[in-house]
Amino acid sequence: MDEKECNLEPANYPRRVLLLVTGLTPQVLTESLYALTQKTKPAYVPTEIHLLSTSEGAEWAELDLLHAEKGWFYRFCRDYDIDSSVFPRNNIHTIVDDKGTPVRDIRTEQDNIHAANSIARMVRKITSDPDSALHLSIAGGRKTMSFFAGYVLSLFGREQDRLSHVLVSAPYESNRDFYYPTTYSHLIYTRPPDNRPCDTRDAEVELADIPFVRLRQSLPKELLLEEHDYIDIVSGTRINPAPPSLIIDVNQGLIQAGGTELDLSPIGHAFYAWMAHRCRKELEPLRRCDFSSHYKEMLVFYPNKSDGRYEQLSRRTDVSVEDFDRRLNAVNSALKVQLGAVAGKNYQIRKWGRAEHGTNVYGLTIDPKDIVFQGERT
Repeated sequence: MDEKECNLEPANYPRRVLLLVTGLTPQVLTESLYALTQKTKPAYVPTEIHLLSTSEGAEWAELDLLHAEKGWFYRFCRDYDIDSSVFPRNNIHTIVDDKGTPVRDIRTEQDNIHAANSIARMVRKITSDPDSALHLSIAGGRKTMSFFAGYVLSLFGREQDRLSHVLVSAPYESNRDFYYPTTYSHLIYTRPPDNRPCDTRDAEVELADIPFVRLRQSLPKELLLEEHDYIDIVSGTRINPAPPSLIIDVNQGLIQAGGTELDLSPIGHAFYAWMAHRCRKELEPLRRCDFSSHYKEMLVFYPNKSDGRYEQLSRRTDVSVEDFDRRLNAVNSALKVQLGAVAGKNYQIRKWGRAEHGTNVYGLTIDPKDIVFQGERT
């Protein structure tokens, strides 16, 4: 879709998504929907609604909003002529842990991480569609959930996306029986000890738009195209990213990647330092099938030649492409774990393509000038 065609006005996008991050207050959905469709100019009428909560919050939302007879979402749709198909039951999403198990409540640090990951996945997916406009409400849920939602939108949000909080007038605010201003007289009662009757028809509901800084243009492409955990997204985000840099101290047997000292096995250290050396010398990317002929060259970078393992390795005559694959996978996995999924990719040994005879070739993509060897003349 041409952005100029819709003038970045959210209401003009063909796919208009309302996403709510809630706890045990599912009424924020109908309150937000009322404000968006009845108070906002021009009206933002969602083509789909998604609600993300804990497993307990998801149960409350389904019973309160989508009950066949008393569901408040269906009541709202009847009162204000909104298509109820925009919010089917499978659009109630549950925060899950690393194993896909639903999280019952947000009480621990790990629960918070699971919530952040679930929010990041949903927001990234929705904002990856150029035909979509996302309206994210942070009116419900715990404070940490609201923070994560706002921060993730700051990372992934585009010009047409919005962030808001719903404001409800007293005495309806925080009243468990209030869901939206009705078009007819409907009595509810304030909390004890007052127990004062009030008519939902008289309630005032407004949407507070929350301005946020959009950092999407500063994100590495990997963050926009691939699914990552929240921590990896944050660690991979740099407003002014520094270029990758490698420092290899041959005498000390140390490798620093972007200021982080790597913890590699001795053979892993030798393999990676050797590949960095080839990059520094601007040699051709290495063919897998040539690994055996360069094997002794790699062992020059073995950090401790006095240990027994080095002697065993130096006597090997059966080096194969499978050895290359094992070394490559072990080193790249270590870089991902120690530097993060996003930053680690900058330092990984990449497949460049195929050589003349169809064999895959590999090498580092770091600028040779950003690789420094200490302790030997290169």
